[in-house]
Amino acid sequence: GGGTSTLDVYKSDENMEIRTGRGLYSGGVFSTGYGTNYLSNPKFQMVTYQRKSSLPDRPSSFPTISPAPSAPPLYFLGSSAYNSNGNTGMGGIMFDIKALHDLEISQLTWQFNGGYRSSHTYECYKKTELGPHTDTDMFDSSKWTLIASGSAENVWDSGAVTSP
Repeated sequence: GGGTSTLDVYKSDENMEIRTGRGLYSGGVFSTGYGTNYLSNPKFQMVTYQRKSSLPDRPSSFPTISPAPSAPPLYFLGSSAYNSNGNTGMGGIMFDIKALHDLEISQLTWQFNGGYRSSHTYECYKKTELGPHTDTDMFDSSKWTLIASGSAENVWDSGAVTSP
């Protein structure tokens, strides 16, 4: 299930919002099989991210600061628990993440459909230009950049979990 529009916030914290997405047909990543109105909430486990430092980058000619400044803390949005209702019955999902501050996402962990005890491939894309996906660009592969791909073995009876 999902919200009533891609503007609905599915999960959020003080730094980001994850919006209701659109289900994708099993016929291929940019297939138009389900059209634009099959709304679904992302069945992901967790987004790991950092808030970018407010200090400007220093050229390497500056002396080393001692002690070295600590790295920004990691933030997590989602759950590390497997969602047993994760079988979406669709080929994928396209959803928006809206940063409320300057962020860097370091990991997405998600679950997806797959046959029990079998290995399935996945691909994760990001929109090449900033902004939410639209009715037209969601089917146009030239608007997207592949950021991760691989395979994962399904170890539960309704999906596999992976991290790019």
